[in-house]
Amino acid sequence: MSLQAQLRDLLEGFERSQLLYVAARLGLADLLALGPQDVNFLASESGVESAVLYRVLRGLAWCGVVRHEPDDRWSLTPLGEYLRSGQEDSLYERALCIGEIEYPSWGQLLPALRENKPAFEQVFGQPFYEHLRDHPDKGAYFDRMMGKGAVRVAESVVQAYDFSGLTRLVDLGGSNGALLGTILRAYPQAQGVVFDLPSVIERTAPQPRIELVGGDFFAKLPAGGDAYLMKWILHNWDDEHCLRLLRNCRQAMGQGARLLVLEQVMPARVDTTTETVGWDIGMLVHLGSSERTAGEFEALFRQADLRLERIVPTSCGMSILEAR
Repeated sequence: MSLQAQLRDLLEGFERSQLLYVAARLGLADLLALGPQDVNFLASESGVESAVLYRVLRGLAWCGVVRHEPDDRWSLTPLGEYLRSGQEDSLYERALCIGEIEYPSWGQLLPALRENKPAFEQVFGQPFYEHLRDHPDKGAYFDRMMGKGAVRVAESVVQAYDFSGLTRLVDLGGSNGALLGTILRAYPQAQGVVFDLPSVIERTAPQPRIELVGGDFFAKLPAGGDAYLMKWILHNWDDEHCLRLLRNCRQAMGQGARLLVLEQVMPARVDTTTETVGWDIGMLVHLGSSERTAGEFEALFRQADLRLERIVPTSCGMSILEAR
């Protein structure tokens, strides 16, 4: 492929992402999971005019998620299986988030840069998490998407870090408890607390040995934990908010307690293989925050009277920053 063609593919990537979003929102993968179907059936079930849907299906065949059969029916490819809803390893919720949250926000990246304001707020008129709170349908599929990612991260964390000897773990911003639940299943001697906003706790299902507590981690944290966990929390906030949260952690931590921060660590130099950059720009677009280097994390911890002791890599690309 020529360099010009490579750049054209980069420029036109939004076309494929929007086609995949439409497929997810219309439930086409679920319909095709029943077997090959003609366009009239798919149009009737999805509420889209058949001639228009036919053209969308050709686009999805171009993406490789459906196959145009010789008898003019449409079938689901192995790639398309990952757009089905209700599947543990599905990207269905991811497609919805991209189409309804990320795509509109990224479209305002340039104005956001010029005004130094998160693009998300320019599009939706309120901060990211407030919007999810006020639109529970979006909040629900965002939670499911994050929960699926949390399971993969949790498995890699359990493999990389020894939680032996810890008896009470407090997961700050723990959402649906996927991370904490995975850890506790591997360490049956421990118990835990999921601490998150009351609106999140209300839609979190109970799990064995996990106490669900609603609150504001910028105000006060549950005391008595010998380990406090934060996964994908600090990258949501600027330094001022991070310091407030870290100081609250320091206040809640007893003698010998540790803080375990799970984040992507931005390398000092980047190239085409540095996936953390995509996360970083996403934080800029949605929240006005950033991913941080090891040195930036260390400086934050030091200002909060915490000492960064080590950084433990995991197989999923996340790192565990252990502070005391």
